[in-house]
Amino acid sequence: MSELAFNQNDFHLWQLLTAHFVHYDAMHLMTNILALAILLYLFPPSPIDLVQRLVLSLILIDIYLLVSDVEFYVGFSGLLYVIPGLAARHFLLKKEYWQLILVILLLVFYVFILSTGTNISGEIIWQPLKQAHLLGFAGGFIHFKHTTNS
Repeated sequence: MSELAFNQNDFHLWQLLTAHFVHYDAMHLMTNILALAILLYLFPPSPIDLVQRLVLSLILIDIYLLVSDVEFYVGFSGLLYVIPGLAARHFLLKKEYWQLILVILLLVFYVFILSTGTNISGEIIWQPLKQAHLLGFAGGFIHFKHTTNS
């Protein structure tokens, strides 16, 4: 994992991509897989929208990693927040404000309350990078205009 993780003290360019696909431990990986399944079930995005927003969010998170004082980063959870970002945008455009409020409350609840990085016994497992979650959400929320040649 150490070669693939983003490490400010031993930086390699490929780590900007690989860090998103390695995890601190098996529990970290399992929570990301479970979250991915739940989010895709609750808010199924179109494949084109999802890929565009994932690439944008990956770039936003990587820029943040490069300009901040973050020394170590692993995990997919920042990119997971693209999905609720897409859902929030959809609900806003459809004027479904209750659903929009629910998605935003879910984001706030997770990022600022539940993502403490502790398990039930209170032992610290990993420390989530809340900024990555917010950047992932923002990347999902940003709109791209689709054009077709007819």
